[in-house]
Amino acid sequence: MILERRKNPGVRRFWILLGVWLVAALPWSGAEARMRLAVVDFQDNASGAGVRMGEPIRKAITDMLTTELFKTQLFTLVERTRIEAIAREHRLSAAGLVAPEQAVQLGRLLGAGAIITGAITQFALQEFATPGNSDRAGYVTLDVRVIDAESGEVLLVAQGQGKADKIKGADYFRDVTQGEQEGQGILGAATMDAVRRVVGQLVASPHLVEAFHLIDGGGPRVKIDAGSTRGGVKRGDLFVVYVEGEPVLGVDGSVLGVDRTMLGVLRVTAVQPRFSTAELVRGEASQLRRGDFVMRLEGAPEDVELGSR
Repeated sequence: MILERRKNPGVRRFWILLGVWLVAALPWSGAEARMRLAVVDFQDNASGAGVRMGEPIRKAITDMLTTELFKTQLFTLVERTRIEAIAREHRLSAAGLVAPEQAVQLGRLLGAGAIITGAITQFALQEFATPGNSDRAGYVTLDVRVIDAESGEVLLVAQGQGKADKIKGADYFRDVTQGEQEGQGILGAATMDAVRRVVGQLVASPHLVEAFHLIDGGGPRVKIDAGSTRGGVKRGDLFVVYVEGEPVLGVDGSVLGVDRTMLGVLRVTAVQPRFSTAELVRGEASQLRRGDFVMRLEGAPEDVELGSR
């Protein structure tokens, strides 16, 4: 007689749910190991042209950065309400230039891999005269630090300088300010320019984003190992192909970074979940090889200074 051991479905369900919870709790979560980030409110260090920022705009700028980071599909973002609740409960700072030791504690409580903190150092609306006319331009500068939530080490320092002389697209501050609408709209456009420049630096950092590679090369059309679910790639996205050289050492012998040589610029033409096809829009196909690094390009292809092996 054969005895069959019956499995308890309740026990099996418990272990499955426990496994899902453990994965979700990791700082790097998701099928493709996306880092979990907490963006704290920026500190207002800005002055210029008599423009007063105010609390609503300061918080709106933080939300703009959070939204743009989320749209890359490269990160998991902690909700602002949860950050504020945890900070309030444990009497921690959740705004401005958070100290590394507080970043470690806040990151542990939030289950975050890194804390993004920073300041608005320029928020100015300037008027200038042209023949027969008077125009205005907005200037916004964001200084950002990314702090490792485990060690307190500063992983990355980024600065985004934005400029706008007209309202572009949405009026980003329309619902948070009662000020003069055109001027605030220009400042909103300049802020979004600065935010996107910061995001471009963050997504290019190997500390925050898994490195992607060419999986074939040597021709005008290539494939990269980033796709819609592995990197949030969309048709038309731009990538730079590069190789790493010798480490750059400081006077004390510490490694400051690694030299990079840019070899070409790619534009994505077709996207699959885990890889994409791209065309070479700048550079020589003969310079590209399987295994070369690729990273997102937020600027214009012509701005990339290309080299060779």
